This record gives sequence, structure tokens and C-alpha cells, in this order.
Amino acid sequence: MNIVSFRDVSVERDGRFLLKNLNLDISSGVITVVLGSEESGLNTMVNLLAGLERQGVGDISIYGLNIFTDSAEVNRQTGFVLRDSELYEAFSASENIQFYSDLYCMEEKETYERMAELMRRLSLWKQRDTDYGRLSSSDKIKLRLVRALIHSPSLLIVDDVLKSLDNESLREVSQLFSYLISEEKMSILIFTDNPDYSFGADEYVIMINGSAAVSGPYAALQQAAHLKSRAVIQTLDGTLNLPAYEVSDTGNGVFEILIEDKREICEIIKSAVLFNNSITGAGVIDRTLSELYSALLERRMLE
Repeated sequence: MNIVSFRDVSVERDGRFLLKNLNLDISSGVITVVLGSEESGLNTMVNLLAGLERQGVGDISIYGLNIFTDSAEVNRQTGFVLRDSELYEAFSASENIQFYSDLYCMEEKETYERMAELMRRLSLWKQRDTDYGRLSSSDKIKLRLVRALIHSPSLLIVDDVLKSLDNESLREVSQLFSYLISEEKMSILIFTDNPDYSFGADEYVIMINGSAAVSGPYAALQQAAHLKSRAVIQTLDGTLNLPAYEVSDTGNGVFEILIEDKREICEIIKSAVLFNNSITGAGVIDRTLSELYSALLERRMLE
């Protein structure tokens, strides 16, 4: 089931396409990361979904609802953390959340319980009476997440802000996302220009020049990038005899073999044992998202 759909969406400004014939479906119940540069169309996609951009042609729906004609219902079921959506500096953390919960006509008890749960998960509860303007930059971002989640939306859309979190806050947010997916059956859509912030995504969209160059799970990206995984073998005596494979010696008794499929590691280990190699360890190293993204960009430029 898809929760977001773009159909033949194009946005042109000053003679340049920000989005060009974009056709894309975002699956529900998973974390999807949309990755691209500033020029790839990410900002335009976010602004369209948030109702901040109304130029262009094509159809965009969330839960099957048109984002423009059914905007009230879309906003009720969606939480946004936008790049420039700051809260009120002079309000305390809890006052800010109370203010936004009133916009959704939430009961006071409901608001308190939801706010307390989210704040505790993000280590904000002790700062609930602190003015927003006095919070650290990471705590401000986390409070904006609380604001976006206070009404228990079905879909959370996060613009490119999470890369500014400190390491502990990144861990807390990652754990919160896992909880939201598994327990609340929420869908999470993250837009970023940094491949290091994927939060264990289930699916990815690589945006290049206003179009979705490739979308799907990690395996689809790796196949499109034509990059292989690496089988890593460690031996006791620093040698590895495997006549049927092209082996790279990386030093210190560690060897690498490029493989198409992770399951190939089993056959490699069997062969290594058959040829009396003294194996002390074995595993598979996947390509990083950064490596796949760079390879996809290079392939697109060569086309």
C-alpha cells in the first residue's frame, strides 16, 4: 500500500525544471529516505507536500487524498518537521506543545499523556518548563519532533534537519522512529542531502535533477549502482588459497572477495575449508549508502 504518490509532477521556474515528470510511490508502514542534493528537487517535494508550493502540474496524493483539495484532512493525518519551522522562543517546551495540540482540538489529558511519553523518549521531560529559546539546538529539533507527533499522525515528514543532532540525540530519535514504525504503525518520510543519516531506512529514493533516478530497498540501489558487496575472510596464517575466486589481500590476514549476493559467503567458506585454509572469521560488508549514492551520481553524469 502506498501512502504518498506523485503522478507526472513537474515544477518549472525561471526556465529550469525543479521537478520533471516525477512519478513516485512511497510505501506505508516503513521508513523511506529521499536522498539528493539541493538541486535535485528535494525542497520542492517537501514544499509541495506541506502545501507551501502550488506551482506546477501533475497530481500528488497522501492516503489517496489530493493534497490541495483535501488539505484539512491531509494535515490532520500528517506531522511535519520543516527546515524553518521554529517554535515560539518565549514559550516553554510544554507551552509550545500545548499550543499546537489545541489546533487539533485535543483534550488536556490526552495532550499531557502524549507529550510526556514523547518527551521522555527524547530526554526532554526535565526541560518541559524551559523556554524554547534557551534549549540546545538538538533539544529544539527534538521538541519540533514532539510537536509534529503530538496528534499521533499516520505519516511523519521530516525535512533536512536531523543531521544537526548530536550523537546522543541521533540515537534517541532513531529509537523513537523504530518504536513509531513497530508499535504505532506510522510511516516516516525523511528528506536529506546527507547519506549518513538514513535511520535504518526500509526504502530509499535517489533524486537527481528533479527525477527519481532509482527507488526501492537497499538491494535495488546496489543493483542500479552496479556495486558489489565484499566477502571478508580472516585466516590464522595470513594466507588464503581459493583458486576459483579473485581474492584481494588487504593485509593482517584479512582477504576480500567481491560478491553479487550475500548468500555467496556460504559457498566461499565451504571452499576455504575444502582447501584447508585456517579461517578465524568471515562476514559480508555491504556498500555504504554514500558509496551507492556517489556511484549512481557518476553513472547518471555519464549517460
